[in-house]
Amino acid sequence: MSMDKKDVPGYIFGLAGISIAIIITLYYLPAIFKNIAKLSVLPVSDYALLSFHTSIIFFFAVIIISIILVIIGLISLLKFKKDYTTSFSTKGSGKFFWYLAIYVLVDLILSFIISSVYPSYGITSVNKLPNFIQVYYYFVSVPFESLFLSVIPITVMMIIYGYASRKPRIILKSDDLNWNIVGAISIGVATYSAILYLILGENIYYVISAYITTLMVSIIYIKFGLMRAVLTNYIMSMISFLSVLASRFPEYSLLLTIFLFAWSSVGIYYLFLENESRQKRIQHERSRVQEEPRREIQVPLLKPEDLFIRSSCPECGGIVFHVKDNMSLECDHCHHIIAADDVGPFNVKVDIYGRLHDHYYSDSIYETH
Repeated sequence: MSMDKKDVPGYIFGLAGISIAIIITLYYLPAIFKNIAKLSVLPVSDYALLSFHTSIIFFFAVIIISIILVIIGLISLLKFKKDYTTSFSTKGSGKFFWYLAIYVLVDLILSFIISSVYPSYGITSVNKLPNFIQVYYYFVSVPFESLFLSVIPITVMMIIYGYASRKPRIILKSDDLNWNIVGAISIGVATYSAILYLILGENIYYVISAYITTLMVSIIYIKFGLMRAVLTNYIMSMISFLSVLASRFPEYSLLLTIFLFAWSSVGIYYLFLENESRQKRIQHERSRVQEEPRREIQVPLLKPEDLFIRSSCPECGGIVFHVKDNMSLECDHCHHIIAADDVGPFNVKVDIYGRLHDHYYSDSIYETH
């Protein structure tokens, strides 16, 4: 499969991010399964957004579900022979890695801005727990966040839009949606997530973060499919864990920061490319519209027998007459008298809107006398 040169940086950093996430997961997964009973120290509401009774079976189930979702997300990166859904299509994953790099850029900028006014941003009570519990937290947050912050709200909005526009198929194939619709749905979902986090009692900085990150994930969901949105959540969750872990070791923290800055630079590059591509599409559309021949609309004309005045004045071509008592006509312009039984050529054409066609007239005809 040939790859566009512009996609190469995105692939390199995207696959590196995926590799980091998988390595972290595989490294801590044995400890998670070995100490699965200790996972109960972590309140389920911290990652499931709801509070309910749990058991060992629940912990096994959410881990297995998370693993399956990540595997399906990785499969969605392949290029398929047919368009099945937005996640599994013929378009491949080149543009997905563009938006993943842009997401990293936005997340990095957001982290620096919030950290400058709220230094403990990104570090929670979870980060005081053993590393394997932290990885469990970040890993199993993926299906719950995907369900409550993406699947439910986006599906509801797309169902409403799909049936309102009589295009129900967009629920499965949404990548060709107009950017105005993508933006409207994404902003709606981001607003919903911010309100949800406010209700859950999060501080304003986490609410702002939830709004921005949900906005980016929603755009990826709509343009590239649910499974790639899930994969995005997974990658960013593991990067978040690694950021907290690396903060204890300055040399590793520096390496991670350099990596994220480089990845963000790729995001800047793709922002410019996407804007340039958008401008070209707009220009092409304008050129196409200008080059299209104008269609002449044929307006039905009234038949002569449907008109009271069928002929113009034989002297001046006027079409405005005064009807005299003997039913003769006097031209309002030149005052020529036309006998009641005179028949002239049917040279007055009027369309169904009352507009005149193909007859002699001048502004002087309508002068007031």
